[in-house]
Amino acid sequence: MTSARFWLLFAYVLLSSLGGAALAEGYDIIIVAGQSNATDRGEGTFSGRFESEDGRIRQIGRFGDDAMQVVPVGRLHDGVIWGGLQHWDDNPTTYYMGFALPFARLYARYRLSRRRTALIIPAARGGTSIQSWLGEEGQPFPELYPDMLQRIGHAKSLPGTNRIVAFLWHQGERDVLNGMTPSTYRAKRIEFFARIRSDIRGKYPILTTKFTEAWLTGDPVKLAFERAMVAATMEDGRGAIVSRAGLPSNGEVLGTNEFIHFSAPANQTLGVRLFRAWESFATSSPALVNR
Repeated sequence: MTSARFWLLFAYVLLSSLGGAALAEGYDIIIVAGQSNATDRGEGTFSGRFESEDGRIRQIGRFGDDAMQVVPVGRLHDGVIWGGLQHWDDNPTTYYMGFALPFARLYARYRLSRRRTALIIPAARGGTSIQSWLGEEGQPFPELYPDMLQRIGHAKSLPGTNRIVAFLWHQGERDVLNGMTPSTYRAKRIEFFARIRSDIRGKYPILTTKFTEAWLTGDPVKLAFERAMVAATMEDGRGAIVSRAGLPSNGEVLGTNEFIHFSAPANQTLGVRLFRAWESFATSSPALVNR
């Protein structure tokens, strides 16, 4: 055997041992769902990180010619690249930042194989109840869950070897405002995550966030709700809920009373915390690791 043939064979064996199928061309799919804090709603000045990775990140579009197409992420305005993710509430004339794009940039930077693309599925809608996501009779927006499943199915059917690597979720404020009890919310959130696991197969983690500190304000009902959120997320077994410590709301950054949404700089940090949570699952699940 010549030296060149030996090294070619060695490289083939090495790639096979690392999981050659995982290195095939295709999409690593990141699903983003819930209500407004899961969309791009953060305002304020922030420093973007790893924006050079945006060329390796795409999204499933929703509006006009972009509908159900693989299209770019990001929206440039005054020298700043904002999220530009086409959730239900997206408006192309507005400029906000959520946590999904910062998460995807870190994923692309540190985990994405050179032959693959990160594909975000924006499925969140502001002001939505867990009951709407469960499709309960009489609730508004019954199309939420079927639409998300349709987009996931479309993404998985695209050319290449495609897989879901993360499900990012933020939701709960609407149910607090609707007067739902924390115990009811916990049961419905557990039911929802179980449905996700049944309908969207894979070893991906479900990664979630808490309320803003400024909106929480020590309110006992909101605190009980948050405990229910944590308990329901941990019930999943492959779920994590990340800290909001030190993260300001839009109101604190802008000097307004808009305390319910995380600010743009807060969402940058939430993206980091979500990615670190993702990595904790990746280390125990080789199927999630590209390289």
